Amino acid sequence: FNKRKPFLIGSIVVAAATILPLCNSHSYFSILLLSATQGFFFLPAFSLLIEMCSDIAGEARAGSATGILMLLGNAGGVVVVMAMEWVKGAAVDFHAGVNLLFYLLIMSVVIATRVPETKWHK
Repeated sequence: FNKRKPFLIGSIVVAAATILPLCNSHSYFSILLLSATQGFFFLPAFSLLIEMCSDIAGEARAGSATGILMLLGNAGGVVVVMAMEWVKGAAVDFHAGVNLLFYLLIMSVVIATRVPETKWHK
């Protein structure tokens, strides 16, 4: 296809579509199926994002841009975990935290649509 952006957006959409059923399921088989689906489609998004980042930043700044992206991604992971605990409050379940994850994934889709397209270099 010579494009990366549709695959990035598609992987985030699959993650958004599976996060609520995954976190609210009580069936072990459906949890396995949904988590495998989410892992298969969502984990490659990080590789695509790193490659797109290095293409946008250019050859001279690719290493720095990738390092900053990874640093911010790890920091964001810590912030999201703390935010999930915060929105959970005194509740016994994490429904509010799971909803937060869902809304963050929806925001990610919106942001991904605004990212410039990069093409596969032959």
